[in-house]
Amino acid sequence: PFGVYGQQALLDLAYVYYKTGDHESALSTADRFIRLYPQNNHVDYAYYLQGLVNYNRNSRVTDRIIPTDMSERDVASARSAFQNFSELLNRFPDSIYASDSSMRMVYLRNLLAEYEMHVAKYYLRRKAYVAAVNRARNVVENYGKTPSVPEALVILASSYRIMGMKDLTDDAIRVLELNYPGH
Repeated sequence: PFGVYGQQALLDLAYVYYKTGDHESALSTADRFIRLYPQNNHVDYAYYLQGLVNYNRNSRVTDRIIPTDMSERDVASARSAFQNFSELLNRFPDSIYASDSSMRMVYLRNLLAEYEMHVAKYYLRRKAYVAAVNRARNVVENYGKTPSVPEALVILASSYRIMGMKDLTDDAIRVLELNYPGH
């Protein structure tokens, strides 16, 4: 079981679980491979496979036919995928999976920012202005280079204006005008 074929069989088993849609088994098998064989030449693939499993966890067959906005769904698996890909890039920056992982991380970062904006808009509609400010501020602080930032600044400015915080309203508008003049 500790030979080359046993190690490869464990990786292959994780891949089979992933392809058959058994996400929990795929994650646990890849995790077992990482724990048992941390010095293996293909351990980067196990990290990458974990990221792929979490990345594709919420996708359904009907999504190919009827496109849905993934940012309106639960993003727990997207966060996990982002962490998996991030760990891969931190541990194995020269891996053959690094470029694909970084591109997927850009998508996931944008997705997470969009999700925060959906929640912020919901709070704004419900007149929960402090909660809307917290979500929009989270986008500005943690997802700084995403397309959702201008919209987050607008929500910040309008929420601050409604709450009567003129200085903060002016600051949000000034940042919006300086960084996104056409918005």
